[in-house]
Amino acid sequence: MLKFTLSKTKLTRRADVGKAERRNNLTEERREKIRVLFSERPYVSLAELCEMFPDLSDMTLRRDIEYFDKIGVAVKVRGGARSVKFIGDNTEAPIANRLNTLVEEKTRIARAASGVRPLRSGRPPASRPL
Repeated sequence: MLKFTLSKTKLTRRADVGKAERRNNLTEERREKIRVLFSERPYVSLAELCEMFPDLSDMTLRRDIEYFDKIGVAVKVRGGARSVKFIGDNTEAPIANRLNTLVEEKTRIARAASGVRPLRSGRPPASRPL
């Protein structure tokens, strides 16, 4: 009787180890998919991850975001994470390009703004008809 119980316990332990290995494999596969997202996009939201992995809780996905934050792949921000790959890159156009776009509109705005009186100390500006 004692052997049967021991062997049953060993079998149970082996089954538990198999479940843990499968769970670890699934975690690794999921995290690899998320890592690919961070390599392709500057921002990944928690809502997007929840749509990609509908079988998982949002807390599991939040832990994944924390994992990527700890290993330096992403920076955790409100609602998701930003990829470190894109943080250093300047995603805006250089200032020279921006200075030469919409020049007429910028000039018109500057001319209109130059006619506005500056604020006097503590008083609101007098309203003027347009």
